[in-house]
Amino acid sequence: MTIRYLLLFIMFVVSGWLAIFGDKTPHSDISEPVIHSTKSVDNTSKNNSALVWGNKSKRQQIKEPYIHSLELRTSLASDTLLKKSKGLFDSQTWAAPSPSVQRVLKPVSTIPLPPVAPPLPFTYLGKKLENGVYEVYLGRGTETLIVREKMTIDNVYKVNSISKSTLYLTYLPFNQVQVIPIGGSD
Repeated sequence: MTIRYLLLFIMFVVSGWLAIFGDKTPHSDISEPVIHSTKSVDNTSKNNSALVWGNKSKRQQIKEPYIHSLELRTSLASDTLLKKSKGLFDSQTWAAPSPSVQRVLKPVSTIPLPPVAPPLPFTYLGKKLENGVYEVYLGRGTETLIVREKMTIDNVYKVNSISKSTLYLTYLPFNQVQVIPIGGSD
């Protein structure tokens, strides 16, 4: 038997002994509820209206406990909160707002966004390094294109540069540069 199991066995026996023979007497330090008197109290019994701990003669002097009345939720919450919240399980709709609401809503910004180039229609197929110049093989649909630096594809894309890991193209209508990753080292 290992030391670990021996210690577990000893702790089990000790906890069983405490459960059977341990002190089971209730404690006398029971906290009493706070009792407030509704009647006017003279100076000698003012202290009795507060928390009373175990002294039965003082506890018997206070006759009527006071229970606060419940307040309505509407009196506790502000009017704006109540107007916003319709209930716990409100229905939610994804439909467009009604025309009356659309008239109230104004666009946040009237500045037109600059045009964005469409996603590249090419997929990278491979590359070849010959005499220090890269050739990149791109696929578009069923056709295969062989591109080199400074080449124009369909008067829409211009190949700016080709490095070991990246092909830089310019979308000519918007003059935006786009990048195709073409792998790492050869």
